[in-house]
Amino acid sequence: MKYEYKTATGMIVVEVTDDWCEVLKELDREEQNNEHKETRRHSTLNNDIEDYKWLAVDDQNIEALLGKKEISNSERLHSAFKYLSDSQKALLKDLYVNGLTEAQIAQKEGVTQQAISCRLRKIFKKIKKYF
Repeated sequence: MKYEYKTATGMIVVEVTDDWCEVLKELDREEQNNEHKETRRHSTLNNDIEDYKWLAVDDQNIEALLGKKEISNSERLHSAFKYLSDSQKALLKDLYVNGLTEAQIAQKEGVTQQAISCRLRKIFKKIKKYF
């Protein structure tokens, strides 16, 4: 049986058995379905910007329009501290207020310096969520 492959440069005809022909047709069907899944939910970037003009907002103070106010970084940091445990707050206080090094804090708590570094990474990840 003859099977036709569609390529960018044209068609290629190959002689295969009936079993292989069915396998190739099934693979082509799967490929077409996968391409359809990938492209059907996306809008094209070739759309004219005029089509979306109605989405534009002319108000220069968009935060006021939406009822939101600008939050300063210090306010964000303060609110992020509410979500830290007491031991995490104490660790930051020792490090930044009391001026202790990670090694000194580790010696004081009886753990390794790597354990303190790991705790700090967790704290910074938690704080980073609020920025």
